[in-house]
Parts: sequence; C-alpha cells; structure tokens
Amino acid sequence: MHKTGSSSNLGPGGLDIAQAFFKPIQNTCPPSPTKRHIKISVIGVGNVGMAIAQTILTQDLADELALVDAKPDRLQGEMLDLQHAAAFLPRTKILASVDYSVTAGSDLCIVTAGARQLPGESRLNLLQRNVALFSAVVPPLARYSPESILLIVSNPVDVLTYVAWKLSGFPSNRVIGSGTNLDSSRFRFLIADHLDVNAQDVQAYIVGEHGDTSVALWSSISVGGVPVLSFLERQQIAYEKETLEKIHKEVVESANEVISLKGCTSWAIGYSVANLARTILRDQRRVHPVSVLAKGFYGMDGDEVFLSLPTQLGRSGVMGVANIHLTDEEADRLRNSAKTILEVQNQLDISKEGAGSLNFPCKDGKSGGFYFSREFPASRPCNSSSKNNNNYTDTMHKAPSSSNLGPGGLDIAQAFFKPIQSSSTPSSAKRHTKISVIGVGNVGMAIAQTILTQDLADELALVDAKPDKLRGEMLDLQHAAAFLPRTKILASVDYSVTTGSDLCIVTAGARQIPGESRLNLLQRNVALFKVIVPPLAKYSPEAILLVVSNPVDVLTYVAWKLSGFPSNRVIGSGTNLDSSRFRFLIADHLDVNAQDVQAYIVGEHGDTSVALWSGISVGGVPILSFLERQQIAYEKETLQKIHKEVVESAYEVINLKGYTSWAIGYSVANLARSILRDQRKIHPVSVLAKGFYGINGGDVFLSLPAQLGRSGVMGVTNIHLTDEEAQQLRNSAETILEVQSQLGV
Repeated sequence: MHKTGSSSNLGPGGLDIAQAFFKPIQNTCPPSPTKRHIKISVIGVGNVGMAIAQTILTQDLADELALVDAKPDRLQGEMLDLQHAAAFLPRTKILASVDYSVTAGSDLCIVTAGARQLPGESRLNLLQRNVALFSAVVPPLARYSPESILLIVSNPVDVLTYVAWKLSGFPSNRVIGSGTNLDSSRFRFLIADHLDVNAQDVQAYIVGEHGDTSVALWSSISVGGVPVLSFLERQQIAYEKETLEKIHKEVVESANEVISLKGCTSWAIGYSVANLARTILRDQRRVHPVSVLAKGFYGMDGDEVFLSLPTQLGRSGVMGVANIHLTDEEADRLRNSAKTILEVQNQLDISKEGAGSLNFPCKDGKSGGFYFSREFPASRPCNSSSKNNNNYTDTMHKAPSSSNLGPGGLDIAQAFFKPIQSSSTPSSAKRHTKISVIGVGNVGMAIAQTILTQDLADELALVDAKPDKLRGEMLDLQHAAAFLPRTKILASVDYSVTTGSDLCIVTAGARQIPGESRLNLLQRNVALFKVIVPPLAKYSPEAILLVVSNPVDVLTYVAWKLSGFPSNRVIGSGTNLDSSRFRFLIADHLDVNAQDVQAYIVGEHGDTSVALWSGISVGGVPILSFLERQQIAYEKETLQKIHKEVVESAYEVINLKGYTSWAIGYSVANLARSILRDQRKIHPVSVLAKGFYGINGGDVFLSLPAQLGRSGVMGVTNIHLTDEEAQQLRNSAETILEVQSQLGV
C-alpha cells in the first residue's frame, strides 16, 4: 500500500510533490526499537490464504503483509483488491510477489499453499500432492526470515508441520501447525449451541491428529467453569458413550460437509489462523490445541511426531504444553493417533540437505507410488439430510445437531442453568440489530464475513437460490463461533428468513464478465430484482435497502420502485469504493494514511463518474490550492489519467483474479456501520438525486456525498463544484436516465 506503481504523480511529467507537501521536522530521531514493526507473510492466495490475509488486515494484526503465490495474475489481483479498501482499514503495507525475497524479515510465515481438498477426501490422502511442494516453499522462507515462526495450515497439517520442521532447520518451538484449533472451535460450537451459551464460555479440546484419529477430551470439558461430565453425574443424568462419539464424528466430518456443499472451506479457518497469529504476535500466552512436536508429552516417548496438544503460545512460539489430566482411554487414543501419523511419516525421506528429493516407497520397496500401511477411507459420508432440503433455517442457536448429551437426546440445557426468579424481558432500548445479505457469491460472503468480524449485527440472515452453497457458507461461518462475537446466523432460500431486518443488502446478480461494462449487466439483473425486492419489502417493511448489484445506480432506482419505500431508505453502494480507490492513489503517492485524504468520486458508478478534484484535501489542506500557492504546475491530462485508473480498477482486478470481493466487502460493511450505528458520516452513495446540484429532470439515482444514519439518508452535502464538475455530473445523470427510460418499472 506504500509507493505502489501508479500514475498518481500530480506535477508535470510525474513530479513528486510528497516532499513539498510536508514540511520536515528538524532533528528527528528514528523510531524507537521498542515499538516493534510486525510483518506477516502468507504463502498461497487461494480461498484459505486470502481468508486468513483478509482477517489479519481487518483485525489489525500486522504493519506489513506479504503475499506469495505461483500465479502472478491472481496474486496481483488479490493485492489490489485489498489495497483498494485502504480508506476503510488500518494502514498496513501490502506486498505481493512470486519471489520469496518479499517475505524477508517476517515475524510469522503462514503456509497455506497446497492442493485443495476434494469433497470426501481424507486429509491424509492429500499428502502425496503436497509434501513435494514444501521442498520449494520452506527453505526460502527459512533463508529470508531465519528468526520467524512457521505456522503451517496446509493439509495433512501434522505431517506437513513435521516436514516443515525438517526442511527449515528451525527449533521445534518455532514450527507450529494449525492442527485441531478449528476442530476444537467446531466442538465448542456444538456444545454451546445445545446449551444456548456463548462458545467462548466453553472450554473443550480436540487433540491428536487433525483428521480421523483425533481425540475428543470429554473428561476435561467445562462450560462456565463447570465440568460437563461431572455435572451430569452429580445431577444423575445418564449419558451414552455412543452419543459422545456421534458428536465427535460430527466434528471430524464438518470440513467435508462444508466442502461437499460449497466446494471449499475458508471463513472458519481464516478466523482460526488469525486467532493463532494474534496470540503469538501479541504474546498473549493463551492455550490452543495446535500441532507441535509431541515427543516427551503424554507418554509419547518414541519417534518425533507432530500432533495437536493444548499448547501455550507466545512471542517465541510454543511456550509449553498444558498438563491436562487424561483418562486412560483418552491417553491410549492419543498414542494411537500418534502411531497413525508416524506410519505415514516414516515413509518419507526428509532431511534439510535432501530437501529437493522426497521419496515415496512402494509396497515392493521401490521408489514410486505412495501407499499407506493402514487403510484410510477414501471418503466420509456427509450430512445427507441437507442435500435434498431446499427450504431450511439453521442458526447458531439451537441448530439441528447431535449435541444432546442425555439418553435418547435428552435436553440438559434447562438443568445446566438455574433460572433467575422474576426476571424481566430485555429492555426495548437495547436494540437487536438484524442484517440480511441476499446472494452468497464472492461479494455477498465478503460482506457477510466482514460484518461478523466487525460485530455489526446480532443476527445475520443469508439468502440464495442455491441451497447447498448457502448451507455450506453458513456452516463455514458457524464453525468459527469460538473466535467471534455471538451472532445468530440464519440461512434459507425462503425470504421469510429476512423478517424483521434493519438492513437488507442485495448482492445477487450475474457476475461481471472481464471487460464488461456495469451497464451491460442491466439486462440480466433487472428481472432478478422483481423476484428479490418485493418479498424483502413484505417481510421487513421498515428496513433500509442497500443495493450492491451492478449496474448499481439503475438497480437502486429499480429497487426503489419495486419496494415502494421512501427514497431515504433505498441506497446504492455507488462510488463509496471508487472514492476509496481514489483516496488510496493519492495517499499512496504522498505517503500518508488514506483516512487523512478527503476525496470523492460522484455520479454514475462507472464510465461517466466525476472526480471532484476541486474538493480534495489532505490533512485539511486543499490539494489544488496548495499546488497553485506553491507554484507547482500540474497537467489536466494527469488528473484525468488518475481518474481513469480509478474507473478501470475493478476491471483490472476482475481480469487478474476473476472477480472483486475484499474491497467491496469492506466498503459495504463501512456503510452498514454508519447506518446502523447512526454515525451520520458522509459517504458518496447512490441516492435519489433529483433537486440536488442542478439535477432537475426525471427521477435518477447516482452517487452524491450523503450523510447516513439510522433512518438511512439524512441529507446531501452541499459541496461547491466547479462549473465543469457540475456539468459532468449532470451529464452522468443523463447517461443513467437514458438507460432507465427503457425500463418498464
């Protein structure tokens, strides 16, 4: 995000005005060495890698973030998509390269690179496709960041963490696998869901292999400090061992269910790994079930093996392993889990010197085909009940699960908590906030995930026409319950799930094709809105509609007409993101935080948008007035070139990675915060423009600097425009009206 290649030089021939803009302080001293600069590198920018990178940025865990991948176009696209959200984020320097030198000086290197897990595929079966890759990944990371901590996420994570340890030559405390940290979150979610408590009040671990032979430590589970099994015994509530095993099986199969439904896992593992990064880099010394060198712990005194144990993490990596009491049965299962991993591990010929050649012995002893000395299932059954159910509602509260602990599914929730006598209902002054997101594609899910991360809603409803994809996305978010505020999540193909929403965000629509104008999408999207908007208005008549689908200005007009809502409660995301991209380019050149740049793109979200150069200021200093006072000449063509770069930014990202997601996710969450928190901030969003800035023709929606609050649009800012800017804005309105006039809405 700092000094990227761009056309944002404002002087003639690209004159650098950064030095002129800021008057330097005399006799400055360098930054204090005690104020640590934190750098994180993420290797692999697939679904998992980018979910991790985005969560790290949102949670402000690093000063510098480096991305590495073998696909340069995808890599560049992901970097730009994050950079374009500069105005909505803490200032993090983002680097991206296919060369590992970009990772130099990292504090934490997170490795996600590897083949994607196939539906029903065992994690251990991924080994054959992923071990060889690590011989190209780990040695350069160790060379460029010899003091870093390696955090392995690629599957099978236990064996690959062992591989990374051998290839890196690092001490074992600085090589960690994500292990069962997410499995344990899923476990905590199931228990919390049944007892109707926050998952963060549940202490529960899955240990051992991240896979089929993992071990659920039932003997040590507690809720609010109360040991669960001891409680059941004291209350003389019988429980069946088969029930416990069924819950554990549900945890083990969770990832496969999500993969079978949506094609991959991403959100939950993103939260899980960011959670580990926070503990390590902030030296929080929290206990996590992660994959560590297990030799010497819990009776595992044989060969070197990595598997998950409850481990204290901090700035130096592994600080120690918690000495939790295990039952004899749990201890035996843990040792068996270690043996399973060792059987695979012992077939690998790995050494630091021989990192380039990893041999996979065949059954006949010759190098070649890989096999396991014990049989692993090729696939696991998924929850088939969801496959043919096209109309369902699952929530983080009382979701259908096998987590009843009593015989025959006895509900123990009432027994676990002693009720308060004469309790009152929640105060009506403490508002329950509900957001609905329509469409769970890349944009919709980036918005939903950012809303959850930023804790903007008490209830989140997802709607889509594809039930399997919809359920998969819902589960992927729910599995991160232990790392998030407690938000009730609903999902259904039926719009009744949106009932009582405060804000309905519409992202559904055909995906933009590389090089396709936003206006060309109109023909494919208007008809869809006739199906979407009326039921939203029916079930949430007091809601605010926030339209994101493109072409956003025309579709916001369509939504207004179809809903019958007053115009202040129908808003388009408009040029809020364009303006962030604009601010990013200016801030990047001047080496300042984008949040100190006041700059608007208005008009159509597209080719006829208008850059309000006359109103741009940095730190309260108007840019063009500054250039004139300093007698620094600038060329109009340079300004137009910068604006063109803003307009084409989305197309560039789409050409590189296939779609946009992260920046628009941040942008829309930023609007949701302003509306629902009644912040009354000014945003360039698409509103009914009639009567503003000389636009007096027909009803048209386009972006103007509007104040947003709990009732939607509070007003439009009366910014002074030059004659040229005012004319360009009216021309933009006429362009949209020409299209609108062809619609029968």
